[in-house]
Parts: sequence; structure tokens; C-alpha cells
Amino acid sequence: MVFNHIAGDTVSATSPLASGTRHPLCLVPESFDSRRLESIFDGFLVTPWSRPEQTLEDVPEHLLFWRTCHSVPKNLLVLDSPDIDSDARVNWDRAEWLRRSADVLIAVLTQQKYNDAAVKQFFRRAADEDLATIVVFNQCQLPEDEQYWPLWLDTFVNETGTDPEFVYLVQYDRLAAESGQLEFLGRHTNNASTKPDPDPDQPPASDPPRSLQQDLSSLRFETLKFRSLRG
Repeated sequence: MVFNHIAGDTVSATSPLASGTRHPLCLVPESFDSRRLESIFDGFLVTPWSRPEQTLEDVPEHLLFWRTCHSVPKNLLVLDSPDIDSDARVNWDRAEWLRRSADVLIAVLTQQKYNDAAVKQFFRRAADEDLATIVVFNQCQLPEDEQYWPLWLDTFVNETGTDPEFVYLVQYDRLAAESGQLEFLGRHTNNASTKPDPDPDQPPASDPPRSLQQDLSSLRFETLKFRSLRG
């Protein structure tokens, strides 16, 4: 669902069942030279995507599948990764390799997952490296959860040391998820170091809905790269 929103297209099927993804999928813009992927994602065997079942294959090699997506902005590579809170140890290893290559991480949290030990451990290491992170609280019950998400965020931030660039709320709505119509409701954070300059023609970040794809594409990636390399 979040992956489709960032991609700007339905590139991954939505399901109420847990995902069995074992290998990351990378969406590249049409103008991107795919030969660069091997140097960017060190540790992975980069392979063209041809069918959905590829990311589910249970093989020991660290595979990274890629496909061109016309709706991805030219300055983004968008990855869908295996769950880092899975009981499959190999998923943890692949997540570690992806973190070393990423400029921005997106923490997709729920009412339960925001305090999960494996999730906190992963993002604690990312915070130690000063890696930019965006928080998405998924499957929210609104307006009831408006009073609770700040508490979830405080716990996540205090336990990991993360200073999110953006925070979004996404309402629980299966039909909207299946049709690609879910709204991402922006909420304020205190971090302004890498956010794009305000656009007078756009509503402020707290006004719903927001485009996560546009917000990502507008980040100052030169600053983010310097931060992560220094970290």
C-alpha cells in the first residue's frame, strides 16, 4: 500500500494477509541506467523483475529485483523490502545491507509495531548513522487515534533516537487501499534541517492529504548523503 503510493501506480498487490516477501524490489525511473544498481546495492545479486513470485523465492542468495516504473520521479529509486520484524533471520541480514545503501528509510508502523523490539533495534542503528527516516502510522482508526499517535511517536523516537523528517497518518480502509485511494495525512515534526523550502502554492505539511512521493522527491538529498556518510 505505501509502496504503491510512493510509486504513484499499482505495482504491488494489496492483501489483508501477511506478506511473504523475501527479496527487495527496486523501482527505477525510465531515464535511469540500471547498470548502476550493482554498485549502489553492494551485497545483492541484481536481477531484472519479470514476475511477482520472484520476490517470494526461498533461496540463500541476496537477490534484488528491479523494474522500470514510469511514474517514479527521476531522482528516486523506490524499494519494497522484506519485513524487518519477521522471524526469518535472512530478512534481517538483507535489511542491514539495504540500510547501508539507503538515503531515506520509511518506518511503516502500526499500533503494535511502533514498540516492536526488532523494529526499534533496526531504526536505532539507523539513527546512530544519522540516516534520514520518515514515519508512517498505518491502519489508524480516525479520529479516535489522533490522541494516541503522538504517544506512539514519542515512544518510537525516545527508544530509537530517530528524528523523523515527516510523519503521516493513514486510516484503516481496505477498499481505499485496494483502489489506491488512501490518504496520507501529514503531521508536524520538529526536524526542519532537510525539508524542502515552503511552497506558497501548497498547503502546510500538517494539512491533509499529502503526497509522500512529492515530499520524498523534494528532499535535499545532498544534505542527506553528507549526513549518512558522516554517520
